[in-house]
Amino acid sequence: MNTGIQLIEYLFFLLVIYKLIFEKDKEKCFYWYVCGNLLLYPLMKLPIIPQPPILLPLICIVRAYKDKELKQLWNVYPLRVLTLLMLLYHILHPFMASWMSLGSAIRFELYEFSQTYLVLLGGFLIAPAAFSRNRLQRCLLFLAVVLIVAGGMCWMMDSNFIAAAFSSTGDSFFGSDRVGTERGFRATGPAFSPNSYGNSLVLCILLVNHYIKKTTLRIPLILGLLLCIVFTASRAPVFILAIGLCIYYLFQKKSKLVLTVAVVYIGFILFGEALSNNEYIGKYVAGITDLVLTGGQNTDGSSSELRELQWLTTLNYLEEAPIWGHGQGYTMQLVNEDGRFFFLKDSSIAGAEGYQYITLIDYGISYMLLALLFFIMLISYFIRYIRNKEFAETALWGLCFTVCLLVFLLSSRPNQIWQIYFPFVGLCLKMIVCKSNTKADYEHNISM
Repeated sequence: MNTGIQLIEYLFFLLVIYKLIFEKDKEKCFYWYVCGNLLLYPLMKLPIIPQPPILLPLICIVRAYKDKELKQLWNVYPLRVLTLLMLLYHILHPFMASWMSLGSAIRFELYEFSQTYLVLLGGFLIAPAAFSRNRLQRCLLFLAVVLIVAGGMCWMMDSNFIAAAFSSTGDSFFGSDRVGTERGFRATGPAFSPNSYGNSLVLCILLVNHYIKKTTLRIPLILGLLLCIVFTASRAPVFILAIGLCIYYLFQKKSKLVLTVAVVYIGFILFGEALSNNEYIGKYVAGITDLVLTGGQNTDGSSSELRELQWLTTLNYLEEAPIWGHGQGYTMQLVNEDGRFFFLKDSSIAGAEGYQYITLIDYGISYMLLALLFFIMLISYFIRYIRNKEFAETALWGLCFTVCLLVFLLSSRPNQIWQIYFPFVGLCLKMIVCKSNTKADYEHNISM
């Protein structure tokens, strides 16, 4: 079975690469980029070829160059200066701080940049200037069905069979060894971690809720996606979904924001007892409730008290190398049991569940400031256009997905979270840029 799963993943990976390079329809090409980022197992390895999160943004750059669009699109990319600064930083950073050989350090620094901030540029380059709602609906339907089927199969088989197929031990990190813990089995679907899978489900719920109008199709899909979030046994996706819905209804349909809160509240009153009596769902609901009321002190997982300890411990490590940090990958070598610096670990850092902890320890204050500036510029860009009716819907989704990504980064390990939200953020940027430039050219011609 493992060989068959690996073969399917490899063939799908090669198909995505082919489509990204040779697909003539720009909109279809973008959907292949989305499917590759959401559905390909991120840690698969092929000879010579880098892993999907690293390779796919680079292929988008190659595609733009092949179409002779790279220079033109780069000149209108709103974050081009900051992106270039971050690229230069990753090239120069190993000379300032590194715990491995210089060649390896530069390579891993570029890998890190490619699978994080370059994902947004890839989405911007490969995205169409406008999209067809019918095509987007078909893409969402495909993604939702695949994610639901994958999560359901993981749950029924009591195994993350896709991740296990690529594991040297024959089991996933969140597999059978964790079934006996308080959270129990945690489904990861086609992803590596339950949090990444949960955020893929959140993305689909938000888009399905808005773009699929047929009630008989929309409601079953949303219910199936919500059930799969429960299968992940992860609390973070629930809060990310709540934040996404609040932003959406606040700017799109304010009246429905109150209605949604009322429906959820009434639902908990009517079905709360039945849910709490269910062995698995009750445990999940209790975990979310405890996180809200006590900061997660009574359930397995990160609590507010642990977060405070992680901050204090991170500051201790930061004092050792405040400007440039300890080098890329140092934190993971510190917190993982098989890591090179595990013997130096302060137990209070736990698993370093937060992008801010990893960034400060690995890169210091210098890169943290660049990352903060990146997100501030991105959010302010969408806020600037959200008040304009012509750009409101596109800017809303750009803001919504950026905030969802940022909140998750601050609360959990990043893993492959960038690949989930940044392609669509890139699409929103591209549509706003193209439409605003077209409008400016039109007004210029009229004035002339």
